[in-house]
This record gives sequence, C-alpha cells and structure tokens, in this order.
Amino acid sequence: MLQAREWKLIASQRAWYPQISITNLQSPSYTWTSFIRDEYGNAGEFYSQNPKPNSKARADRSQNRASSGQRFIFNPNIKVAWRFLDPSRQPSINAQEASLRQQQYIFLSSARSLILEIQKSYFRVQSTAQLISSFQKIYTNNRIELETIEARKEIGMATVLEVEQIRSQLFTNLSQLIGYTRNYITETAELSELIALSPDAIAIPSEPAAPFGAWSKPLEDTIVEAISQREELLAALAQAESSKWLGVSEMRRYLPVFSLAGNGSLTGTNGYQEVPLSNDPGTSYQASRNWSTSIAIEFEWQLFDGGIKAANAQSSFANSRGYLADKTIKENEVIRQVRASYGQLLTAKVAIESSRQGYQSAQLAEQAAKARYEVGVENITTVVQATARVSQTSVQLADSILNHNNAIADLYRYTSTWPSDTKGKVDQRLMNMREEGNQ
Repeated sequence: MLQAREWKLIASQRAWYPQISITNLQSPSYTWTSFIRDEYGNAGEFYSQNPKPNSKARADRSQNRASSGQRFIFNPNIKVAWRFLDPSRQPSINAQEASLRQQQYIFLSSARSLILEIQKSYFRVQSTAQLISSFQKIYTNNRIELETIEARKEIGMATVLEVEQIRSQLFTNLSQLIGYTRNYITETAELSELIALSPDAIAIPSEPAAPFGAWSKPLEDTIVEAISQREELLAALAQAESSKWLGVSEMRRYLPVFSLAGNGSLTGTNGYQEVPLSNDPGTSYQASRNWSTSIAIEFEWQLFDGGIKAANAQSSFANSRGYLADKTIKENEVIRQVRASYGQLLTAKVAIESSRQGYQSAQLAEQAAKARYEVGVENITTVVQATARVSQTSVQLADSILNHNNAIADLYRYTSTWPSDTKGKVDQRLMNMREEGNQ
C-alpha cells in the first residue's frame, strides 16, 4: 500500500509533463479503382457527326469512358500538448502527498505495534521461565521433604496424614510446573513466529527476567509527547488534509484550463489514377507529399455540469471534517492509554519491591516451619501452608516484573518513542521494500 501511494504521487506530479501522441488520420492502405463511363446517350450524335469513324476516333471515345487507378496512401499525425495552466493540478498533487504521508504514518504505527508485540512476547517467555525455575526448586524441596517424612513414618515418627499432606502439595506443585512448561512452549513458538524465525529454530531469551528500562518523564510531559508524536493522530491529520485538497481540486475544475498545443501531419500518396485501360500506367506513376504544422493556445472551460463537481467537493470537505473529529476521539484514547500505562508502571515499581520482600519472607517462614516441625513444635499443616505461600509469592514476583516491563513497553509505544537501535532497522526495511518493488 505504501509503494502504491508513492507511485500515485509520482503519477500526479507527472501531470506537469507535456503529452505527445502519434495517430493516423487515415490508416496506410492500397487503393485500386476502376472507372467506366458509357456515354450511350450521345452515340447517335457521334455517328451522325462521324458516319465512317476511323479507328483513332473510336479509340478516343473508348478512352474517355474507361480508366483505372492504383494508389498507396499514408497520413501520420503527431500532437504535442502541454497544460501549462491547470488550476486543479497542484491541489491533486497536494492531496496525493498528504495521502502518502498518511500511509507512511500507518506503516510506522504498524511497525511500532509489531515491536510492542515482540517485546511483550519476550517478557512473557522470561516470566514463564522464571516461574519454571522457581517451581522446579519448590518441587525438588518438596520431594526431599516427602522422602524424609516417609522415612520417619517407617520408624513411627510420622503419620499417614502428614505423609499424604506433603504428597498432595508435591503433586500440586508438579501440576503447576507442567502448566508453566506448557505455556513456555506456546510462548516461545509465538515469539519465534513474531520475529519470523525459520521452522527449525526457536526463540529463547538469553537473559533472566528482571525489571527492564526506566521512564523518567513526568506524566504531563509524557502526554504532550504522545499527542505530538503519535502516528495515528498524524495519520488522521494527513487524511483530513488529503480530503480537503481533493475538495479544492474538484472546485477548481470549474476554472478554464489553458494548453499549448502543436500539431504536425504528413499526407503522402504514391501511384496513379484515371489512366485509360488501354494505356500503360507505368508512365503515370507519381508521388506526392504534403506537410502541415500548427501551434496554438487552447483552452477548455466547462461552465456548468449540473453541480456534480461542487457536490463532490463538499463530500470531500465533509470527509475532512469527519477525519478531524476522529482525530479528537483518538487523541482522548491516546491520553487514556498513556495514563493507564504510566499508572501501571508506578504500581508495578511498588509491587516489585513488595513481592520481592514477600517472597524472601515466605522462604524464611518455610525454613522456620520445617525446622520447628523437625523438633516437634509445629505440625505438618504449617509446613504445607508455608510452602504454598512460597509458591504464591513467586508468582506475584514474576507478575510484578512482567507488569513493569509491559508498562515500559506500552509507554514507548503510546508515545511513539523508538527503542534503541530500532529506528535504523525500520528505515532499512523501508529501503529494502522499495528496492524489491523496483525489481
């Protein structure tokens, strides 16, 4: 679509060039003619004047009424016309330029959306990998704990209830681990699809999950930046401008158009005509050439068309006003997106610290519960609850890091700010697309 708009702009700009056409006013052709005239009405008068006509008189009378012809005719014509004054031409070019800018903004918006999808997919894989690592440790610890309690049960120091409570917790952790592993497989496949990897490759993050990036601008500055840079808003403005220029172009079609026109033609014949049948046409062949040229200033002025162009112009003006109204709606949406992402970032920062402290406290509580159970001052239920709390806080920590990273990515997207080293790659992709289109 972007290349199509570029070529439409080029086509409208080429309306400034003169137009040259070559035509045949008459197609090249051979013509054969035969003409016979029988003057039977004056036969009596001829013989009355020539009672005994000789052979020459009879031949002369025959030649006067029978002849033939053969000619080759060609008539090429060349015309050069240049509309040096066309009031609707420049508005049409302006409309195409605005339409091209709109498509460029739409392309950049699509590129930003794709980058956001890749970033969020990458962060999800990181978060799931973190959960798998955490639950693998929890599962390993629970399995060791189960083996210990089963050994104690053999010597009568633990009950069946205690063993089965630990076993139930172990299978719960295993089910969660299987679920996160399944999610990891799906998410890595999605990430590989987004970055267009080959079928035999898979995308795996090389870094563990951690808070990514920072946003130092205050909220009001962030909103102002988003409104001034967001491609969706700029595309709406460009679309409104394009419709406005289309309306101006339609109205200017009521004005006269002046052209400088030059014509040149050549008429050529070769052959013979009206040669008596009894004569040899070889001595009657002749060729003729006729050149003619003209130059003039022409104009075309449609004074009235029933108001069709005026109605089309008003339709374009109405579309322009509609696009401006859509731009206002989109602006409110942009503000909402920025506010929501900014608030999510602030809460995620607090949540990371809170969940990290909660995770550390849950681990200490689990260790204390197990130690107290070993010495007989706590029951197994406390140990199971402490282990469940470690699982919950590990999920909360992973979610808070994921929310933080998503909020940063959203702010980059909603303010139309390119991540580092991304703008150059997008420009390179545009250049490659143009080269592919020109091949």
